[in-house]
Amino acid sequence: MRTFDFTSVSDLHDVFPALTSAQFETALLFSLGLTKKEIASTRGVSYPVVRDTFKRLKRSFKCSP
Repeated sequence: MRTFDFTSVSDLHDVFPALTSAQFETALLFSLGLTKKEIASTRGVSYPVVRDTFKRLKRSFKCSP
């Protein structure tokens, strides 16, 4: 099993400079397989904050719902 290398996170954020830190962190945690509820707990925010962050990310990248 391969582990995630957190030293490359800052380099990865350079690929998506338009994302705020909160958006990037949310997207990163989601890509690691965390649910929205787990992301909210990890980030110390409410579920609606994470849900709204995903809505903004989808709009930014013109993704379908």
